[in-house]
Amino acid sequence: MTLAHKRQQAFFYTGAAVLLWSTVATAFKVALRDLDVYQLLLYASLSSWSVLLFVFLIQRKKLNGVSPGQICIHLCMGLLNPVAYYIILFKAYEKLPAQEAQALNYTWPIWLVIFSIPVLGHRLKGIQVIGLVFGFIGTLLIGTAGQWTQWQGIPFGLGSAIIWALYWLFSTRSKLEPQVKLLLHFTGGLLPLFLITKTFASFQWPGLNAGLASIYVGFFEMGITFLLWQKALSLARNTAEISYFVYLVPFLSLLFIKTILGESISMNSLLGLLFIVTGILLPQMYIRNNFPRKN
Repeated sequence: MTLAHKRQQAFFYTGAAVLLWSTVATAFKVALRDLDVYQLLLYASLSSWSVLLFVFLIQRKKLNGVSPGQICIHLCMGLLNPVAYYIILFKAYEKLPAQEAQALNYTWPIWLVIFSIPVLGHRLKGIQVIGLVFGFIGTLLIGTAGQWTQWQGIPFGLGSAIIWALYWLFSTRSKLEPQVKLLLHFTGGLLPLFLITKTFASFQWPGLNAGLASIYVGFFEMGITFLLWQKALSLARNTAEISYFVYLVPFLSLLFIKTILGESISMNSLLGLLFIVTGILLPQMYIRNNFPRKN
């Protein structure tokens, strides 16, 4: 395969991942019309786990060289993702308009920078402080989109971002293949999800729309799209040339939210999202432009 062909494929897989991720906020809302948070998460997680296991088996991957201790740690990580993260995230979508919930959740890279200080011993550069200020201004704009009338959902939106940032920090310290890690995390999360659903909800079979939406969430939020993104990373000449495309996701998502859900996109939500994405991108672009070798 020539370098040009590999680059074309990398952009193809990147485009597919970005497009699919742009639709999941809408799918969350559609599924939550007929399912509660726990039912949606259980059915979506089962769908995602099935996809990940199928790919694991057909690729004949093995856990050779992985200690029982490592397996146990990654199974326990399932309590963070999918259990805690998606319960909090779906609660945000249950209580907030989709445009606000997805934007608040998108602050996770900002929280990642904050948590890297105590966990990894990083020191903030001036440009990172500016990025954090932009991010929190964006959060404030989104919070005031409805004059705080739906303030109960805001802690869930921010909480999901905080949990994902912590999960990302702990997960990336492992040397296991990302796909294998994710399969172990979802395997470890299934039993707690069954118990939580039995305690707080029921196992009733969803209607057609909600059932298809929950399967869609499992496939394209948690499973297949992750594999497409990993494939794009493996084919790209460098991660920088495709990573910026991810920041198209929340803006494309607004189109689906408006078209399918019929939500009117508020100026506060749009401006808030612009501030958040700017706050994330500014430090990355500065570091790449000024410290290319170190980066």
